Amino acid sequence: HIIEYQSNDLILLDIIFNKTIYNKLSFNELMVFGKENNIKIKELIYTANNTKEFINIYNMINDDNYKLNIEYIEGFVIEDNNNFMVKIKSKYYNKWKYLRTLVEKGLKNNNYNLDDLDETEKKFLTYIKNKYQNIDRINIIKERNEFEKINSN
Repeated sequence: HIIEYQSNDLILLDIIFNKTIYNKLSFNELMVFGKENNIKIKELIYTANNTKEFINIYNMINDDNYKLNIEYIEGFVIEDNNNFMVKIKSKYYNKWKYLRTLVEKGLKNNNYNLDDLDETEKKFLTYIKNKYQNIDRINIIKERNEFEKINSN
């Protein structure tokens, strides 16, 4: 995993019927189902009533350091009035997923390519390279936390 969450909850995202024609419960029906069955359901965070509002929300959630309730998040599922859904990953999530891939490649062959990386990415890979040899995998969350603690001073 890339994102560290404070709680370990199972959250119901949707109930989609197993039919040839796509159909799912509405958000209100999902809320009722969750309440009746004591299951946490997804949260409605933003609603855009027009294109301008959507663009403003989209730009806000695509900021490099976007946080929801002071926490970095994985991303959002955007849904339109026709129930068409698309998943958007946060830039923070994408950056650390990319770094995890680079770290795993570097650990595998002890070769860390620092070309085309920003300063933080270079520092993180150098930090991992200097810390580990002959290991296949790391816990990216633990290493990111330790790296950020060291580099915040």
